[in-house]
Amino acid sequence: MFDARSGTRIAELSPHAKSVTHLAYAANGDRFLSSSEDGTVRVWEAGSNELMATLRVADQDALYADFTREDGEELIVGDGGGGASLFSLAPALTAAICNLNEVQ
Repeated sequence: MFDARSGTRIAELSPHAKSVTHLAYAANGDRFLSSSEDGTVRVWEAGSNELMATLRVADQDALYADFTREDGEELIVGDGGGGASLFSLAPALTAAICNLNEVQ
C-alpha cells in the first residue's frame, strides 16, 4: 500500500500467488478485498491491514470480486468459468452461501 499524496510505501500485504485482478473497499471503509488469478479472494481489515479471510473460488481464476453490503459482511465473486458465488463473512468469515452457477 502506498500513501496517495507522497507515493511512499506504508504497508506491504501478503502477496497472492498470481496477478491481482481487482481491489475494492467496503462502503463503510472498514474492509477491503483483493482478487487474483490464483483463484483466491482475500479480505483485509482496513485499519490494521490484517488478513481476515482467504476465500478459494473453486478451481477457477477469481476474476472479479466486490462487496454487496455497505458493512462489508457479504461479497460476490465472478470466476473464470463464467460463474458467480456469493459469500457471507459473518460469523465464520468463510461460508459460501450460494453458488449462482447452480441457480436455474
